[in-house]
Amino acid sequence: YAYGTSLTAYNKYTASLAQLSGLSLNNKGVAGGALVANRNVYNRLMDNTDGKVNADLITIEVGANDSSSALGTPLDLENTTFCGALNVCLKNILTNCPKAQVVLMDSTRARWDTGGSLENPNTLDQVTSGGFTYLQRSEAIRQVAEANGIYYIPFGSGLGLGLYRELSSNLYNVDAIHHSDLGGYNLAQGIWCYLKDIPLWYNSMPS
Repeated sequence: YAYGTSLTAYNKYTASLAQLSGLSLNNKGVAGGALVANRNVYNRLMDNTDGKVNADLITIEVGANDSSSALGTPLDLENTTFCGALNVCLKNILTNCPKAQVVLMDSTRARWDTGGSLENPNTLDQVTSGGFTYLQRSEAIRQVAEANGIYYIPFGSGLGLGLYRELSSNLYNVDAIHHSDLGGYNLAQGIWCYLKDIPLWYNSMPS
């Protein structure tokens, strides 16, 4: 079960990952979805009627559409901040999905802001309207994973598709942030390097 923003919903990395891994994909990404700026990703993560309670693996890609939301701290428990909403969702999943390994991933970053272009790109120290940098957001997501004792994959901050590579050409992105087939394939290769070493989670002793 793959949850996330349009980066997940558009099936660029997820389709390649399913092919590489042999996993059965249930794509629950939602274009424009967020945890706080809107509740579209939040609501899907909190919905326990969509089959996730029987999932072996749940991946969660977040961040891209919450740049205007308050970041909060990794130990927040209120759903009014990004970190708090993420903690609430993870509590629900870890409580109600007994055999799922849960993997948290930070969204890849945008090459430019809405209305911008390659001639007016983002920078490494870009501060979002929420008052934080992309690096701070990625680190907060990693710390939320650590606080909840789950796996973290640096989707946006450690699989090779950083800002300067995004800006170098149009090979990997079709617009400010969305991936091309090639970009998604490269990201899937990176995710699989992590996923292939993550074991199943057992809620009873195997026979």
